[in-house]
Amino acid sequence: MSTRSRAICGVLAALFFAVLLIGPGTPDGRYLDKGIAADGDPYWEFQNGKVSLVIGTYRDDSFGTYGKAFGGWVWTNTHGKRPPNLVNLRPAWWGIKVGGSTNGLYWPRRFFKSAPEKASN
Repeated sequence: MSTRSRAICGVLAALFFAVLLIGPGTPDGRYLDKGIAADGDPYWEFQNGKVSLVIGTYRDDSFGTYGKAFGGWVWTNTHGKRPPNLVNLRPAWWGIKVGGSTNGLYWPRRFFKSAPEKASN
C-alpha cells in the first residue's frame, strides 16, 4: 500500500470515528419505548421540532416541541400538563437518552418496524 493510500485510509478512519463520537446533529428520528403497554408497534417520533407518540395507525401530536436550549436539546412536553415539563435530550446514533443523567431513560432508535409478538397460549 502506497503512502498516499495509507494517508487516505487514515483520514477516512479518523472521519468515521469523529462522526461516531460526535453523534447526530439533532434528535430527529423514531425511538422505541418499551414502557408503553400498547398493541400496534408504539414509538416516539421527533421530527421538525415536534414530538409525537405513534401507536399503529394512531398518532398523538400533542406531546410538545423540542429545540436547542441550555447548551443541549430540550423537549418541552405540553401533553396534559401546565406548566410544560422540560426534559433533557441527548441523541446518539443508536438511540436517545431522555431525562437527567441519574433518572433518565434510554430509548433505542426504531430502524425497522417491530415484529409482532406471538401470543402465548
